[in-house]
Amino acid sequence: MRTHQPTVEFFDALERRLLLSDDHANLPDYGNATLIPLLEGGNGYTYSSEWAYERPGGEIEVPDDNDLFKFIAPGDTDLSIMAVVQADLGVLAPAVELRDADGTLLISNSGIRGLAFLIPNFTLQNGNTYYLVVRGDTPAGEWESSQTGSYWISISMDINNGFTDNGDNGEGDDTDGGTGDGTGDDEYEPDDFADDIRTAFPLSLNSFTADAAIEGGLQTPNDSDAFSMLAPASGPLRIQVLSDDPDLTANITLLDSRGATIVNSDRGLPGTKATLEFATIENEQYTIVVNSPDGTLGDYQLDIDASPTLFHYFYPAGYSTTTIDEFVPMVNPNEFEVEYTILARYEVGDPVQVLDTGVLAPNSRGGITVTSRRDPGGSLTRTDTPYAFEVIASGPIGVNLGHYDFGVTTGEAFTDTLSTRWEFPEVRREEGMRDLLVYYNPNKQATTLWFTLLDERGIMHRFSRTLDAERRGGINLSNDAAIPGDGVYAVWIDSEEPIVAAQTTFDIANGRGDGNLGQPDTGATAGAFAVVSTEPGTDARISLLNSSGESAVVRFTSPALAQPFILTIPARSRLSIVPRDLGFAEGISTALLYTSTAPITARLMQYRYGDGDAALAATQAATTWLIGAAWVNPKAEGTYIEELGLVNPSLKTTEITISFMFTDGSSDTATLTLAGGSGTAIRIDQHDIIVRRGEPTAFSIAIESNSPIIASFSHYDLYLNGGWGTLAAPIGLTVPLNALNR
Repeated sequence: MRTHQPTVEFFDALERRLLLSDDHANLPDYGNATLIPLLEGGNGYTYSSEWAYERPGGEIEVPDDNDLFKFIAPGDTDLSIMAVVQADLGVLAPAVELRDADGTLLISNSGIRGLAFLIPNFTLQNGNTYYLVVRGDTPAGEWESSQTGSYWISISMDINNGFTDNGDNGEGDDTDGGTGDGTGDDEYEPDDFADDIRTAFPLSLNSFTADAAIEGGLQTPNDSDAFSMLAPASGPLRIQVLSDDPDLTANITLLDSRGATIVNSDRGLPGTKATLEFATIENEQYTIVVNSPDGTLGDYQLDIDASPTLFHYFYPAGYSTTTIDEFVPMVNPNEFEVEYTILARYEVGDPVQVLDTGVLAPNSRGGITVTSRRDPGGSLTRTDTPYAFEVIASGPIGVNLGHYDFGVTTGEAFTDTLSTRWEFPEVRREEGMRDLLVYYNPNKQATTLWFTLLDERGIMHRFSRTLDAERRGGINLSNDAAIPGDGVYAVWIDSEEPIVAAQTTFDIANGRGDGNLGQPDTGATAGAFAVVSTEPGTDARISLLNSSGESAVVRFTSPALAQPFILTIPARSRLSIVPRDLGFAEGISTALLYTSTAPITARLMQYRYGDGDAALAATQAATTWLIGAAWVNPKAEGTYIEELGLVNPSLKTTEITISFMFTDGSSDTATLTLAGGSGTAIRIDQHDIIVRRGEPTAFSIAIESNSPIIASFSHYDLYLNGGWGTLAAPIGLTVPLNALNR
């Protein structure tokens, strides 16, 4: 291991390397840069660095070390990509530079999750020498712990293979890849990812969910893009290709570590270009290749949903007193047992407490009572101390919260989604209201949160907070000094690290309210509510937020509307409407869908049956949905009101199976057909499967469809004087609603 001292300046570059045990030359010792040979691939136009055990690499020995490499471009490039990857997982935070033959910096990039890569937007010239510089960077998260460590280098270049237009001379030269009409408008874009599986682009899977998403494009008729991934666990691998380009056709091929084809994709679910599902083996290397079977071109998004080592589910709003009832029901929809651990992550004091561990039987419901007012001393959690829930499971499950407080019930499905942006279209600070924003940081390091409050005048108010690692935090709008005063606001939270955030609304003056997760990211251009009610005694309000810098023209449609309703939301503004503003008649219950020219966030709050149910608009559709918390006593008709809302946002009629899973391990199913563009509301408390059981029944629900749909659920327990609503929890990949509307 070497150390830099001023005396090394008395030695030349080679002597410094020998004296200090450096493995590669440092800047500006270009004459001793390590040569990386580029080898021709089997397709005749992809060149790459050596791979597998021969892949070039090195070690950053001390923080101010850098390593200098060079390569010679074997041809004018359609593609050039250079990647520096940790050789020891979770150690080096890499950074990389590309320099020309004169040493001029062309492009540079810092690492993300242990990977630093360059994709130049310019052509590398045949025969020219280029230099790569590898450095250590400031560590950024659990995937990077040091400015030093070992690494591998991967380089891939696709040379001009006759498909790239090198420029039209105005007279229609046929050798430039164009049509020869002199317009130059037939130029193909430079390729973005390697075609050769030996230099496939390494995908970085989310450490919690084992998911990944990456954007790419097919730039020539015979283009293909290769990506590699290491399966963190055995289990289902789901892959899909999405695209805004209506003409693009796509195929997915999955290959094993030897390069042998395992499976090809099918034609794809509605809203997708291709889908694939396969059972992977833990620690096996897989390659994913995207191409077009008929040579069409276009941009796409590749979505990966792999099986993580453990499944994590979060909800940030938990609280215990002697007057609160709080429950965490869970459902195991699998054909195998699932082990679980339920944790409370506290806002202050000791950071974590194990509430329960156990096993969920296949196709059954389980769960725990966290606290009950009938047993004031029996709370599993510390009283009067806010906490977040984290459930860790050995397989995919559904988890819900039921919380009875202030004479108000709140409930919501747990989520596995973490995001650096969460949006809330309506929060209030006023007499008789208590709105809380709560959030949890599951990462191993602290994060800074930036809050933007948008008031009714369109003025933005900003402040920040620090949230420690694996801690819950929150803001009570009623008494937080950063809130500028009484009023109605929209809020968005930006975070350095991915977090989970939710809203709890207590309308204390009227004894009603609910809770809901925020909208991850910056909204969506399409969404839907499965059930909007104008039944007698229902007070419904839809809140809309446009946080973007452009106006959003929103088009609402519904089976209950004779024609669409058009509404414009100015840039960076919020508003609220009621169903009659859209033209809804009184006394109906129906679905509501929308599309927008800019991303928006929408929330529906419905006060009925003496309480309220709230949920954000569904912006993603899925083929499998889970609801963990359902409870009906058929002997007390009308005391328990449960409503399952379903929407089929595609144009294709779909078959839906509803499975009821009970605590004794028994189950039952019902089926229905739902036409494209329609919705339905099912009274679960009146369903034959539930009524004929004849006894108080706790159960869970799984909804499966042969094309992507939306599912929501509301539960009213008039015995406990409360109710709540939630979007169901999706399993597997989801499809954006705007893709289904194309």
